[in-house]
Amino acid sequence: MKKRILSVLLAVFILLPALAVTPYAEEKTVIPWNEPAIAADVGTEIDFTDYVIQYLEGADPQTNIVWKLDGTGVKTFTPEKAGVTEIVAESGKKSKTIYIVAKEPKDTEYVLYYNDFESEDSLDGFIKSVASRVSLKDGDLIIDATGYDMVRATLPSWLGDFGNYSITASVMTSDYRDTSRWNSICYRANGASYPFYHMCVRKNCGTGSGVEFALRTPSNGWDVIESATHTVNQTDGTYYTYNVQVRNDIILHSIDGNPINYNDAEKPYQKGCIGLISNYSVMHVKYIKVALQLTDPRINVPESLIVPTAKVDNITNAFANVAWPADPDSLGRLADAHSVVLGTDGTYVFTADGNKLCELGEVFGVIGGNIVPVFECNTNEAVDGVVKLAATQVVPDVSVLTADESVLAYARGKQPMIRGIIDLRGVFTEPMTEADIAEARKLINANAVKIGLFDSKALDASSADELRSMLVTVWAYDPAEDEASLLHAMLTGAHAVVTPSPDKVKEAYTLFAEDALTRTPSVIGHRGNPTNAPENSISSYRIAYENGADIVETDVYLSKDGEVVVMHDSDITRTTTGTGNIESLTLAQLKEYYLWGENDKFKTSFPEERIPTLREIFELMKNCEGLKLFVEIKTTKPAVCQKIVDLAEEYGMSERISVISFSLTQLVKMHQVAPEISCGYLLNTIQSSASDELAAAALNAVISSIVKNNITCNPAYTALTYKFLSAANVRGITVWPWTYTASNGERFAYAFKSGFGGLTTNDAQYTKNNVKYISAPASARASVGETVTLDVTAVTYGRTSDNVSDRVGITVISGADVIKVEGATVTGLKQGTAYVMCSYATKLPVGAAKGSYTVYTDVIRIDVSGAGVIVGDFDGDDDVDSSDAIYLLRAVLFSEDYPLNQSGDIDRNGRIDSADAIYLLRHVLFSGDYPLL
Repeated sequence: MKKRILSVLLAVFILLPALAVTPYAEEKTVIPWNEPAIAADVGTEIDFTDYVIQYLEGADPQTNIVWKLDGTGVKTFTPEKAGVTEIVAESGKKSKTIYIVAKEPKDTEYVLYYNDFESEDSLDGFIKSVASRVSLKDGDLIIDATGYDMVRATLPSWLGDFGNYSITASVMTSDYRDTSRWNSICYRANGASYPFYHMCVRKNCGTGSGVEFALRTPSNGWDVIESATHTVNQTDGTYYTYNVQVRNDIILHSIDGNPINYNDAEKPYQKGCIGLISNYSVMHVKYIKVALQLTDPRINVPESLIVPTAKVDNITNAFANVAWPADPDSLGRLADAHSVVLGTDGTYVFTADGNKLCELGEVFGVIGGNIVPVFECNTNEAVDGVVKLAATQVVPDVSVLTADESVLAYARGKQPMIRGIIDLRGVFTEPMTEADIAEARKLINANAVKIGLFDSKALDASSADELRSMLVTVWAYDPAEDEASLLHAMLTGAHAVVTPSPDKVKEAYTLFAEDALTRTPSVIGHRGNPTNAPENSISSYRIAYENGADIVETDVYLSKDGEVVVMHDSDITRTTTGTGNIESLTLAQLKEYYLWGENDKFKTSFPEERIPTLREIFELMKNCEGLKLFVEIKTTKPAVCQKIVDLAEEYGMSERISVISFSLTQLVKMHQVAPEISCGYLLNTIQSSASDELAAAALNAVISSIVKNNITCNPAYTALTYKFLSAANVRGITVWPWTYTASNGERFAYAFKSGFGGLTTNDAQYTKNNVKYISAPASARASVGETVTLDVTAVTYGRTSDNVSDRVGITVISGADVIKVEGATVTGLKQGTAYVMCSYATKLPVGAAKGSYTVYTDVIRIDVSGAGVIVGDFDGDDDVDSSDAIYLLRAVLFSEDYPLNQSGDIDRNGRIDSADAIYLLRHVLFSGDYPLL
């Protein structure tokens, strides 16, 4: 017969230190507010003067403490046996129960509570949500939730004094309604109520979201923070050992010693009660044990991808600082870089100036093991060397950069796991036009790569955003010769900035606010806007666009007569008035039915809605400026790929579509049919990515399919973390999570600030009024002593504009002695040039409880002229005429011979060139149409 005990058992997991302590001044030990225990071995004297107590969260520890055992003051205590002894610690009006938890010296766990459910009084102190459904039988605790969504048994309330503990239970599941039913250990609970966290284990825990780390929210809803799978599904009649380890912000869930959920994000709830829950099934519990968790839970991660250690300050969206050392002396700056570009001939490695650095096989000894290498290869022999190097890594984790398309093709063919980067700096040397952007996407995708390296002068925030929405990874090169140029590269919103001086990039972080975004995500209307119109309907797509969606997502099949038709399910029954498999019906037959949504939800508001075709969506897009389309291929028929391409070409939509699918086969086929079209791979929940090492392992689990097939990573949002995104971003892999709903407001806000490529949502309306970007003229001018207000416009996702000049902040990048900034105004101090950027702080999307983000203009040039200088009077004759235009043109061509008495940037685009002379001449001829600003 087992006995119910409050004593120590042999360790199941790891050895723990002898004290649950944190060092304190004067060698005293702090007893934390959520860990009110002193851990000790039997026979070891405890001197209470060695301890101070934190009575409340965030409070300073108290030192003047009176310790009482059974009402009598004590200064020391020696536990005589394993178990728990309560002692009261008083300090003034404060009082707290401290638990002395003793173990035998040979044992390794300090056990707070153990229950084997053999005694009749085993349920004393339990709180039962449905009393008749919680009982004892054959030495088990039985929680019978047949016919109930949840039946809960809460352990004795004194355990709620703790927040750091290890909970172990032996559990069997029976009488389940279906295999998705679950039971759980809940912890840090508000008594027998909510909120609480729980380890949810489904009967089919080896598939899908089998094991979840979730929060029951204060509003009594679920927020699934992370989900993963066990190695196998549960077998009937078998007991499984569940374990929860939680300490401060770190949790670890395991089954039978197999770690499954790990999370170290900030936790709002730091202590509370413990319980057991069953859902539409019967939960059998052989025993439950609660022990002190005195160390941070840890999970061993096998070595895989490189884990960069460089940090990004203030900028909250994922950003990579990529070094391209100019010379060997520059290697000392690599500590601030996530990645490094080095030249190679296949045998040696070189810096940008051609200096030999080392043999290729020795490169990691030079750059270290925490920087992801990129090799500039101009020959196939250079690629051969990189392939050989990659073969020595645990996982190939290198990239090849080249402007030579044949070398790129050779590299991708030789080793498909090597990431390719096409150098387009020589192709696009001026600010990119729409045609340039389309050509860039074509060049990048057709060369089976995802990353384009651009000269930062060719990019601005608009062109970079357009490229990103086409599933292109944007890297911006800047020589970092001055602060303004470097800041411009960063403010384009590029995924990475490549520069000889990563230390200057690190310095530039300090110019940004703590919640800065250099880019905002695309909002993707999932099946349109299905909370406001029937899913996958023309009305749904139109409303999504009106509510600010940048992209809409649709699902396609082929009808019986070969038309590309739009429907999520293969069977039309759920959302239409018809029945049957969509691919067994002709288009004419499909058009007979109404599309009113699930349970005819929109029958009244959209009575005439019908199943649309892809052709009809393209017709709609003609009137939706800038709207892009994600076409999700649902059908298994390969013929759909060519039909999508043909329709896109017919309607002039080839540059406005990308293709996504859960089927790699269909994505490969699409690349064969149209290699220039971007593709994304839909994935279910990824592995836990709560630590840098776990994120590397999680990315490694999917990177093979992504890199080999030149596709983006489009996973379910549930387990995604910033760490995973950052690991992907460093490697030029963009991440596009799905699908957020109104109930996921906090998670959506977290993702919004993190820098994902785009967020797929059912509720585009919730970002409609959020600011997507702010803009301002590239330059402004003032005279000495003159005060000007910079003209700044905020544009929302809903495509509305608002002048926010009176609400911006101004950061001086250079020229602090030339201008004075007060609020949103600039005053000229002396003749010269200064560079600034404007910022605008705004609230996060609807659904977030709190928080803000700050967006920025591009760099603005401020030209300050001497007092009395007439704008446009370059020759100094106190008049603006054609001779000034001629003077300006000469200054552009022969700058040393024709000095300027003021800025020559007449058209205010941030550059001085012949276009300014032409603008000035037009002003002379047609002053009303060409004003001087």
